[in-house]
Amino acid sequence: MRMGFKCKITGLDELKRQMDPMEARARVVNKVKINGARLEAAMKRKAQFKGHMEPFRMSRKGGKLHPIPVGELRFVNASGILRGSVVSSFSQGGLTVSVYPQVEYAPYVEYGTRFMKAQPFVKPAYEAVVNQFLNDMKDVMK
Repeated sequence: MRMGFKCKITGLDELKRQMDPMEARARVVNKVKINGARLEAAMKRKAQFKGHMEPFRMSRKGGKLHPIPVGELRFVNASGILRGSVVSSFSQGGLTVSVYPQVEYAPYVEYGTRFMKAQPFVKPAYEAVVNQFLNDMKDVMK
């Protein structure tokens, strides 16, 4: 399940009228690239977790990890795998950037479960960079 937020920019018609099409595209692509990198860095910075409690331990059998119930909760340190899984991908000729964690359990960390409270990192990262992105896009339109 991929998670994320969208930011819609209006006024592209005005942007097209004011600038040479190739110059405008290059400036927009550059701003998308810069702000995509900012979002990726912010998401990795915010993905600093303390760990969580688990009611089982992991055991390797046949080359695969299997949970074994232990009857009591035990603390498990964060591994950093989620932070390391955050990547950026560009589409539409560089006009769109998607920044997301690649591990399947990321939504559980972001929103929490009945066993673990939420440890948001996607939304706070988005909120930290969205205003700069909008300002950069306004500057492109000047």
